[in-house]
Amino acid sequence: MASAGVAPSGYKNSSSTSIGVEKLQDQMNEIKIRDDKEVEATIINGKGTETGHIIVTTTGGKNGQPKQTVSYMAERIVGQGSFGIVFQAKCLETGETVAIKKVLQDKRYKNRELQTMRLLDHPNVVALKHCFFSTTEKDELYLNLVLEYVPETVHRVVKHHNKMNQRMPLIYVKLYMYQICRALAYIHGTIGVCHRDIKPQNLLVNPHTHQLKLCDFGSAKVLVKGEPNISYICSRYYRAPELIFGATEYTTAIDIWSAGCVLAELMLGQPLFPGESGVDQLVEIIKVLGTPTREEIKCMNPNYTEFKFPQIKAHPWHKVFHKRMPPEAVDLVSRLLQYSPNLRCTAVEALVHPFFDELRDPNTRLPNGRFLPPLFNFKAHGSVAADLQRAELPTPNRMPLGKYYCDYCDKQFQDTPAARRRHLQGVQHQRARALWYDSIRHQEQHGGASSLLLPDGTLAKGICHHFVRTGACKYGDSCRYFHPKPDGVNPALAAPGPGSGPGPMVQQSDFIGNQPNFVGYQGADRNSSSGNILGVHSSWGNLPPSLQPPPEGGYPPLPFIDWG
Repeated sequence: MASAGVAPSGYKNSSSTSIGVEKLQDQMNEIKIRDDKEVEATIINGKGTETGHIIVTTTGGKNGQPKQTVSYMAERIVGQGSFGIVFQAKCLETGETVAIKKVLQDKRYKNRELQTMRLLDHPNVVALKHCFFSTTEKDELYLNLVLEYVPETVHRVVKHHNKMNQRMPLIYVKLYMYQICRALAYIHGTIGVCHRDIKPQNLLVNPHTHQLKLCDFGSAKVLVKGEPNISYICSRYYRAPELIFGATEYTTAIDIWSAGCVLAELMLGQPLFPGESGVDQLVEIIKVLGTPTREEIKCMNPNYTEFKFPQIKAHPWHKVFHKRMPPEAVDLVSRLLQYSPNLRCTAVEALVHPFFDELRDPNTRLPNGRFLPPLFNFKAHGSVAADLQRAELPTPNRMPLGKYYCDYCDKQFQDTPAARRRHLQGVQHQRARALWYDSIRHQEQHGGASSLLLPDGTLAKGICHHFVRTGACKYGDSCRYFHPKPDGVNPALAAPGPGSGPGPMVQQSDFIGNQPNFVGYQGADRNSSSGNILGVHSSWGNLPPSLQPPPEGGYPPLPFIDWG
């Protein structure tokens, strides 16, 4: 550990010996060091602006290395808070610009941030260059961490785009988020550290190369299973729900939640969950994710049993973001922001998500034509590289989006909001769904679910899905599967007569949460027994969610179109 001293006025010889212990003022935001009048620089403190100040420290002296004198000229404050102060400085020997974080140090304990920073070595984590202690006239001890200086933060980049009334280019969203995941994969997997304060203000960005670095490890900790931790941690907008529920045995998944909040903020231009208090923060989360189930609450905090909240349905993710937002981006957010910590994808799993496929294209460039910063040099970090190898990176689409199977159409397709919406609103799906229920009613009319009778009176093996999808079957009447008739029960498929167009339709969530769903005509008595879907069809047994029955009376009439 180096000592620190104050350079006298007119100090020029950088090779001289250490001058003594630095004496600072009582206020942490007042760095009162003797001025070097020959240097044209200023430092801003609580009482105004003063000219440049010089801090002289010594380094080396271990393992036979000679001691060296290093002097830093303070230039300006770049951040301050309850933790202490961060100011920009310049090393007079090398001309390098650095950031010095000055925090009050309890003499009884080691500084956890210093212990953590000494372990870190990653291109997406801010580097510790040097550290030294300083004291005040009241014998207060301060730790000074000399860090590499990165001029911008993700927070200021988002504010800049908002000020320009622009959305952040998607390539930057991908680039920043990928580097966040790289940093988390490193500290979680290689070092075993949980950051516990992921937020845009702690994500530094080089505005020229767009390389991102994670900073501020003042809240970071190695989480040991079975050992309690404080739950009042992490900035509110980015606080994981298990912390709000008071969990003390949480995991690094709280960083994953915070990263999901950052991704959503990059996409929206504003925080996704802007709670004004701890309770309000939970309300904001429930507005989007819906009320957590008992199982989800148990996963977040097994000791929490007093949760009582109105049952609110989850808001569809594709409605949270702009309609032009790629479904891969929405899918990644949904994987990061899960109530159950064990259901959130890990940082390594996020790295192989299809949302980042563009970054793996060697022809991808920044909007200004420059190359991307280094993103795939994982060899130096063994555990992350091994995890990625198991995840089969960089082959694209190794974590495919979910597959959606439509029971009515007997068809499987990629489950994205746009694809699902197109399918569910398509004529083919509406016809197949109505025909499926016709067959169910036909079963009831002929003695139950086991009675699918063919024209010759024999029992069918089941419903002919090919006929349901296409309206035709190459086997014709000899097919041993049941062919439901479109004009049998449900009038929704009949050709409309004169003046029989559809009435005004109402979009409403049904009892299983399918939204939107055309549930009938405006003005119908929804409180009557005929509108009780669950009661009317209770004899049908437990159908899959996608096969829950339609409202009594069927769907609004559709124009008759030949099957094709």
